[in-house]
Amino acid sequence: MVKLSKKNGGKIMTLKAQKGGGKPFGWHSGTITCKDANILGDLTIQDDIIFGGISAGKLAVTGGIDMQSTTSAIGIDLGGTFATSAINIDGTCTKGIYIKNTAIKADGTGYAIQIQGGSATIKGIFVGADSNSAGSGIKLAGASWDTSQGNGFYCDDGGTALTGYTETMTVRMLTTVAVASGDVSTAALHPDLTLNANYTGTGGLSSIWGNTTIMTGKTINLNGSLGDVGGATFGLDLNGTLAANSHGCGCSVGIGGSGTKTGIICGYRIRAATGTVDWDGILSIEDGDGSWTGMTKTAASNTATMTNSPKTGNPAYWLKIYIAETAYYFPVWTD
Repeated sequence: MVKLSKKNGGKIMTLKAQKGGGKPFGWHSGTITCKDANILGDLTIQDDIIFGGISAGKLAVTGGIDMQSTTSAIGIDLGGTFATSAINIDGTCTKGIYIKNTAIKADGTGYAIQIQGGSATIKGIFVGADSNSAGSGIKLAGASWDTSQGNGFYCDDGGTALTGYTETMTVRMLTTVAVASGDVSTAALHPDLTLNANYTGTGGLSSIWGNTTIMTGKTINLNGSLGDVGGATFGLDLNGTLAANSHGCGCSVGIGGSGTKTGIICGYRIRAATGTVDWDGILSIEDGDGSWTGMTKTAASNTATMTNSPKTGNPAYWLKIYIAETAYYFPVWTD
């Protein structure tokens, strides 16, 4: 049955299945034009829905849009120009968008995902749940490289030589209000490896694993204050004031807990070489100004005769190391 009636000076079209078990009304070809359409039963569309020539308006769906049986190449195609946003979700829902397989694939010059923060925003992107139970996060199988990564970010130079500083990811925490007192800590990045199972093996366990690879046949020639090639580089820029009894550093390590220790725990550990290239020393200090200012005392002001010293004569320098707020000096000789 097709029913056409007047509504607000226009036409309203109601489509309804026939009584007595008859087939629903349908068109095999052609175009339907009307102002309003109320569909009381099901609407089955085998091809496309095209909204064109609309200066203002919307598609209101009370129940939902079910596209489970579709075999189209694209489910929803938004190719127009939108003044505010292509998709706006401002209601109350358990999941804004639920995608089972490949979630988002972006190909363009703009942002793949942009989250504009505000006073009411408390979470940007949250994957998994903060829990110590299995199944609370992305499952990692570890059988291959593809199944060993929960999240991956890959960048390259696009075949053009780099001309300045670049990075794959920027993570920043900004503070704008002074903290007067209290046990307050903050960090731009906080990786965490939680070992909630026994482990016996020969691998490595670390919350951060950094590695730099120099490929076969390639030569790296660096100089200057940042002339380093390594797995990690840390620094501290002091443009303000570091108060007394405060310790500034490029890298800080700590230990906590109250478990049982039968092994050896150190602040730093240098692993044995795994290839034919070996370490040249334990520590390398850049002597940019020729005097190690602030890191040593010169031999001229601190001379001594050392028993069983590795070199004849007095040390070339006395390396300064702080324990708490007290400076201690250790002798060093040159080759």
